[in-house]
Amino acid sequence: MWGPFPGQFAVSRISALLLIAAFVGASAAAAIPFETRDGHTVEIPDFTKGRTPTYSEPGTSYFHLVADTDISARGFQIQASYGRVSKVTIALVKRPFGATRRAAEHALRAFFPLPTKTLCRLDIEVSIPGPVDEALSTKTLGLSFCPGAMVLP
Repeated sequence: MWGPFPGQFAVSRISALLLIAAFVGASAAAAIPFETRDGHTVEIPDFTKGRTPTYSEPGTSYFHLVADTDISARGFQIQASYGRVSKVTIALVKRPFGATRRAAEHALRAFFPLPTKTLCRLDIEVSIPGPVDEALSTKTLGLSFCPGAMVLP
């Protein structure tokens, strides 16, 4: 039994190692692998935990990362797939689209706290549905901070 200070609660070395292993295991379990467009894998916090998939197919489940109930007020929806397919889809449904995309990107970073360069390597589709804006619905918008992103009003 040992403790760093006299009179402190003593813990055996085996107990301490088990506590550390449990903590490290819990931290590791909180991350999931997510594939980039170039075939590499990054670790992200487990966005599937506590969520029911909105749709599943063999090997892949799809999750809404923000509640559907506030989509008209918020102006965007974020869906992520996990499994055989690693993809994020962001639908912008409120003008001005530039401000809505920035708000969606801010929400995305809560689920994917990665450096900007890494986010740009993920398969993230930003789009505007046809009923919202037919002309922009055919465009590849991208994340505003990634190379090749379309400038939105």
